[in-house]
Amino acid sequence: MNKQQINEALEKLHTQITMLDSRDEVSKQKLQSLSQELEKKLQNPEDDQVHEDLAGRLDEAVLHFEVSHPTLTAILNDIMVKLGSMGI
Repeated sequence: MNKQQINEALEKLHTQITMLDSRDEVSKQKLQSLSQELEKKLQNPEDDQVHEDLAGRLDEAVLHFEVSHPTLTAILNDIMVKLGSMGI
């Protein structure tokens, strides 16, 4: 895995975030924050604190969206797998 593949997955995530219902502003904000943390982790993969927080937030997001937004969940799972294969 390389950063390009992660960046492509993040672009898919950004697209899905913009497609969320405007009435679901809380979810949009939560996902945008998560996306920013993912980008921060990619810039600084040695930051263990970010890693622990990020892993928990990714798991939480997957559980929250798996029924209502299956495409979004698939993208988040893909990102988790790619980060894991990079050792992040």
